[in-house]
Amino acid sequence: MIKRRYDAVTGKLGASYPDNISVPEPFLLLTEAQNDAISTDSDYVYYYKDGTYKKVNKALQDAKDAKSKENDQKARAKVESLKVTYTKDGQDLLFEFNLQTQTDLTTAGLQLLAGAIQTKTWTTNNNIVAELNAEDITAIGAQFAALIDPIWSDVWSPYQTQIDEAETVEEVNSIVITY
Repeated sequence: MIKRRYDAVTGKLGASYPDNISVPEPFLLLTEAQNDAISTDSDYVYYYKDGTYKKVNKALQDAKDAKSKENDQKARAKVESLKVTYTKDGQDLLFEFNLQTQTDLTTAGLQLLAGAIQTKTWTTNNNIVAELNAEDITAIGAQFAALIDPIWSDVWSPYQTQIDEAETVEEVNSIVITY
């Protein structure tokens, strides 16, 4: 018998090992003939889910993986290009949603909510130095959330469904992803 690992989430079959080797679960016990048939079949990717095997054309799976990666990258790029303006004390403060802003908003928000600080001095993306309190940080975060959530739910998700449901490489490749 041969032990063949598989991904617990996706079900994709992975490496195989002799029966006498200890491997972490989940794994399948296959005969040598079953394992050889899977290992030598270069045209398909195999999955094991809900007690059944599924084989997917490798070219189709590769096309879906590439298109999913494109979808992810374009969604992230769109999110990272977002900007919000928050008005405080008559000044329009510009915030760009880049990694630094995400980190700073999260850190400041936690510090303010924990009472570790009362205000956070912030230099905005339009070079205005502002003192922000917990209410300000929460409001800025809410503005970003209002812009980000629809990107994932209304744009990314339908593209991903289209990719997942495609039945041919041509169908996958015809999906044009724009954000």
